[in-house]
Amino acid sequence: MILQYLTQSLLVALMIFGFGFVVFFHELGHFIAAKWVGIRVEQFAVGFGQALLAWRKGIGLKFGSTQQEYRRRAGDLLAAKGAEKDSDGDYSDDQLTQAADAAGLGETEYRLNWIPLGGYVKMLGQDDLKPNAVASDPRAYNRKGVGQRMIVVSAGVVMNIILAAIGFVIVFLIGFSAPPSVVGSVLPNSPAQKAGIKVGDRILTIDGTPQYEFNRIMLTTALLHEERQVPVVVQRRKPDGTTEDIALRI
Repeated sequence: MILQYLTQSLLVALMIFGFGFVVFFHELGHFIAAKWVGIRVEQFAVGFGQALLAWRKGIGLKFGSTQQEYRRRAGDLLAAKGAEKDSDGDYSDDQLTQAADAAGLGETEYRLNWIPLGGYVKMLGQDDLKPNAVASDPRAYNRKGVGQRMIVVSAGVVMNIILAAIGFVIVFLIGFSAPPSVVGSVLPNSPAQKAGIKVGDRILTIDGTPQYEFNRIMLTTALLHEERQVPVVVQRRKPDGTTEDIALRI
């Protein structure tokens, strides 16, 4: 019982990790494209919710978000220079950004959040919950041209295609389990039985197309034309242990 529970828990964990990795690769595309076109990226996050771990250049790795420390250091630098605050009694985002750059603090917070599903890239001037959000910074998302924004938006899908291509290459290099093209049962009075196919026959070709595994048989059969005799070659084991190839027409 315990072993079954652990196995199920491992499968769930692997599913979450796999989904998270796919999302990470997708968001990485947005991140790279945003950096390439000159958009200021404020957060690159894996997962949702509050930050579990976060890293920012100039601050390092810490539990929770680095945002408060980032604003505190930038604010201290502005106060030391005698910078004026706005009408709300706080420094503007542009002032904090310039001070943080002067202090050697990274503009992007890389974070791992509590809920290990999904992820996101937070760009300046772009908010999915506020489509009309704007920012005056020249590096803001809303200040970029349509072509540059299209590159950023489509980069995630492009990275998914690249990941799928890499995944297929790895799978086919390593190999994967598939049911063999061996007949397990034959329906009475079916075209296969009338043609002479028997249980245990290994189907080699259908209409000249090699059949490496059973799923391919179903696909090949579905694509055949109706009311036409199809040549099928099967490999049958003889009583003495040897095999022979038999050509049939179904």
